[in-house]
Amino acid sequence: MITGGKKWGDRGFYVLPTVFAKVDENSTLAREEIIGPITKIIRFETMEDLLEKTSIKHSLLPTAIMTRDVDKVNHMAKKLRYGSIWSVWMSTD
Repeated sequence: MITGGKKWGDRGFYVLPTVFAKVDENSTLAREEIIGPITKIIRFETMEDLLEKTSIKHSLLPTAIMTRDVDKVNHMAKKLRYGSIWSVWMSTD
């Protein structure tokens, strides 16, 4: 966990925004939907590795692709089977 994970407020079941990094793609955390301000970062070394490990089953969950390469985003968006796909454009500026 990079940040968050703590209770917020005195009432209800609220948590601070939470980010998990270095998540194993086979873990429950990676495969199950979490309702709340929580995100998971799963890194893949190659596009082929990502496609092989994530597109085995259709998922209604959303996903995001972070890259500087527009062509990679377009290629991956056509191949991935997710409910929605967001493109996160990274810049060195």
